[in-house]
Amino acid sequence: GAFLRRIYSILDEAVGAVLSSADMVGEVGIVLAFQRQLNDCADYVSLGQRVFEALGSYGFEGCLRIRGRLGDFAANSKGPCTGLELSILDHLAEQSAGQRIRPINQNTSFNFGSIILFVRNLPMSRPPEMDSARSDQIGRAIDNVALLLEAAVIRVEVLDGRRSDLPDRTQQ
Repeated sequence: GAFLRRIYSILDEAVGAVLSSADMVGEVGIVLAFQRQLNDCADYVSLGQRVFEALGSYGFEGCLRIRGRLGDFAANSKGPCTGLELSILDHLAEQSAGQRIRPINQNTSFNFGSIILFVRNLPMSRPPEMDSARSDQIGRAIDNVALLLEAAVIRVEVLDGRRSDLPDRTQQ
């Protein structure tokens, strides 16, 4: 009866916690692997490819612009940006004041100055009826993408010669 249902409920919660912890470890592993791979990025193209690989590991895709002393790189995970994607990136570049991470309908934009990323189907606003585990996963994905971009911005600074306190292993 009721005692057995309570035992099963506790067991379900425990299994859920274990699975959630495993998901979080895997998600953090993507960030750590990305940070290790940054040292091999000798240009904006390879940096963009690494961002898309990490984004794909989270199950998302989008478009990206990197601007710095080495030029201007804009792409999506499949190649050059479409006209619509370029106009979205232009619009996001104009919104340099305010929040760096913003919702755009069911998408999220990240404006980190030298790097702008638009991620499709990553909703910042999640309806209350959404499964709580999925809602938590999306929240963590937004945080992890922000961590990826913070590291990528530092790599742009190294590539541009604006950052000398970090090693540039591509020159060795």
